[in-house]
Amino acid sequence: MGKPICALITGASSGIGEAFARVMAAEGINLVLMARRADRLEALRRELEPAHRVKVAVVPCDIRTAESRAGAWEQAQKAATTSGLEIDCLINNAGLGESTWFVKQDWSRKAEMIDVNVSALTHFASLALPPMAAANRGWICNVSSTAGFMPGPKMAVYYATKAYVTSLSEALSYEVRHSGVKISALCPGPVKTEFAPAAKMDSSRLFQVIKPMTSEQVARIGYLAMLRGQPVVVDSWLLAGATFMNRFLPRAMILKTTAFLNGAGGRRK
Repeated sequence: MGKPICALITGASSGIGEAFARVMAAEGINLVLMARRADRLEALRRELEPAHRVKVAVVPCDIRTAESRAGAWEQAQKAATTSGLEIDCLINNAGLGESTWFVKQDWSRKAEMIDVNVSALTHFASLALPPMAAANRGWICNVSSTAGFMPGPKMAVYYATKAYVTSLSEALSYEVRHSGVKISALCPGPVKTEFAPAAKMDSSRLFQVIKPMTSEQVARIGYLAMLRGQPVVVDSWLLAGATFMNRFLPRAMILKTTAFLNGAGGRRK
């Protein structure tokens, strides 16, 4: 089973993205790290390069606009080329979420989630996949969520974006099935990261009922699944079983269960 030579990781300054950087650097994979917080990227670069003897480049970027994404991709390619490398792996990790009622959520916040979770992810996949297909070699891991398997009252837009990510990943995996390119959707459940409190999710019943995994555990699972070319991977047997059972349960039951876990079971306040 081969492995990448140089991976671009979006949302690499914290959480699952940072964990992917650590896991892959430990495997001897060179990195291009992308996120908004340049100071964190630099700190991670200074840590990983000497520890694992890999080349690490940083590309600070706000990926919410197409122009900034195109510019960041060019910077990432240039950084890799300067080191005599080519990006042969994409970890599409950057994401946003928020726990609130749809009618109370500003359009700007909805648009921001769609821009990052859908548009940016699709854009980077569109930029990365053609050269991988031409080389008949490459890996893409799109970080989705178990949220993508069901509707999510009080997090309606976030759940919908993750359904898109999982669907896109499965379709692309099928399209490239006869090539040397492998595409996976990583679908974690609750994870101990900065994402949960930022999205106002950490106090929800979901985090009380299901024990959160660490970002390092999730990244390791995602990395190995990506190497295998597993189209969709859920990070625990419990959640994998639950998502499988969703196929046989009434939609109304799934909706009520998710609403309860998200704290949307009662009347909207």
